[in-house]
Amino acid sequence: MQQQPESPLVERLNRIWQRLVAKAWFRVVLVTLTGVFLSYSYKTVNESFSPRYDFTLPIDAQIPFLPWSGIIYWSYYGLFVGGAFVMRTTLFTRAWVGVLVCNLVAYVTYFFFCAHVPHPDITYVQPGWLNDTYRGFYMLDGPGNTLPSLHCALSGLLGWNIRKHSKLWLAWALLISLSTLTTKEHVFLDLVAGWLLAAIVQRTIVRPELDEPDEPAEDRTLGQEFDAATI
Repeated sequence: MQQQPESPLVERLNRIWQRLVAKAWFRVVLVTLTGVFLSYSYKTVNESFSPRYDFTLPIDAQIPFLPWSGIIYWSYYGLFVGGAFVMRTTLFTRAWVGVLVCNLVAYVTYFFFCAHVPHPDITYVQPGWLNDTYRGFYMLDGPGNTLPSLHCALSGLLGWNIRKHSKLWLAWALLISLSTLTTKEHVFLDLVAGWLLAAIVQRTIVRPELDEPDEPAEDRTLGQEFDAATI
């Protein structure tokens, strides 16, 4: 079946969007607003459902609580900003949509399979600033809604799509996923479900093979794209 051409309005809006996402200020604003929205929507969902399932496995009892790994866990937000700067313009939009879809799917899953991972005792955590950081984080992030882990799903999705710039991005994403276990924010099945969700969204939505065929073989830096993009 022959594909119907886009209307002039849709084509123009698409052209404007593509030029916007090639600009640093727009990506920063978009990622920031998306992060704020997702954080508050997650908090609302977290407080709305009562836990009914326990997905703890024997392996989870063997994983220690490592307070210092909270620094890696919280660096997750930096991965979003960094990823936004290095991701190719043609891939950025699909990745952004993929992030939103991951959250939506996770929220639906939380409704049907709401689990609960109690926060560990942090009274002995030192130094004091780390203890205070944990306490502040626990006020914002309740112990519910764990499967799938969005930390694992989204860091995995981003790390995989920007790994061509440097394998360190993927290593960072993997460390964030592992930190969900050593901070006792999630259990092993949460991690597996998060990675599975990322793989499904990657295959069905992000799909880097859809990049424009006339793109150069090497990834252009965002700075180079800024110079070429105007509105």
